[in-house]
Amino acid sequence: MSGATPPRYPLRSRRQVQAPQNAETLVLDTKEKVDEAALPSPIRSPVPTTSSNAFRTSREHNLEGMLGFKEEPRQILFLFLLVISVAYYSFTHDSDDIAQNVRNGGISAAFIFLVYCFLQTRDGLLMCMFRDWRFCWVLGIGFELLELIFQCIIPDFQECWWDSLFMDLLGANFLGMCLGRLTLKYLETKEYDWSGKRSEQRGYFSRAISQFTPFSWSRYDWEVFSSAKRFFMVLVALFVCLFSELNAFFLLTTLSIPKDSNLNKYRLAVMFMLGIPAAAEYYEFVTDPKCYRLGQNAWMMCCIIVFEMLVWVKFSEGLEQMTSPPFDVVAPLVTFSVLFSLWMLLYFRKKVRNI
Repeated sequence: MSGATPPRYPLRSRRQVQAPQNAETLVLDTKEKVDEAALPSPIRSPVPTTSSNAFRTSREHNLEGMLGFKEEPRQILFLFLLVISVAYYSFTHDSDDIAQNVRNGGISAAFIFLVYCFLQTRDGLLMCMFRDWRFCWVLGIGFELLELIFQCIIPDFQECWWDSLFMDLLGANFLGMCLGRLTLKYLETKEYDWSGKRSEQRGYFSRAISQFTPFSWSRYDWEVFSSAKRFFMVLVALFVCLFSELNAFFLLTTLSIPKDSNLNKYRLAVMFMLGIPAAAEYYEFVTDPKCYRLGQNAWMMCCIIVFEMLVWVKFSEGLEQMTSPPFDVVAPLVTFSVLFSLWMLLYFRKKVRNI
């Protein structure tokens, strides 16, 4: 068409032969390629690394080159073997008692869940829960005081004063703290081969077992009196532990569970295993300012304690002492609470002024 505008750039046919380049053109092309190669390459943004274990990530361990086994396949293999063993037990140990079958199934499911939690939080595995002399002493003294308060409700708390002081507090509790301290001291000073580069065949099994142990054993310093917030958070941990211990006795009393029953043993074992990673997560939440949320095991521990309290409160209708405690128990408890709150207020107020 005559009215059509010609193309701005001339089109070249595929069969059109390019003009031969002379020496000057080749030099210019080579110079342009050299200049392009000399330009700095664009900086790539680092790929954010993610981890399935927030507690281990917050500890800032250098995981590369430390483990002799791959992490995820090991977890899958261990869980697979665990499920196979539990399934074998379930199918081969059949019982006519329905309650026994349900009990075995519940224990097996809880065991698998706890093992899965430990595989995800191996930094808390086999750690002593609080690892502080003062905290353990306060916890022991607090439980003995709770025995005096609730001995009108729970018959097992009715014992002599010398039994509470010498046998429980200065005997069993002190001996247990000493043994725990020696265990921690041994684990802190023992040398481990975390690299997994030894060539001895005899150490292969020990290195495989060490993958389920923590990376390091460090002491806990709660710094209770460093601030009012830290003091309150440590008190929360203390009350949670005391309530967990009290729930065991209240459940036995309100549900009329016989003393020779193994229910309390299973409960204490489950609570202890779950409390190990829960205490580690709570300590990280208290001491690390970068940790802004509580771990899943700590939340699970709190939910279990609250659920147990709701259970024994529901079935405590027959206990008159629950609704009308004696005056000689309420008066000292209220007086101590008021004096303790007043002391805490004055102490931290004076500390803030000195700063």
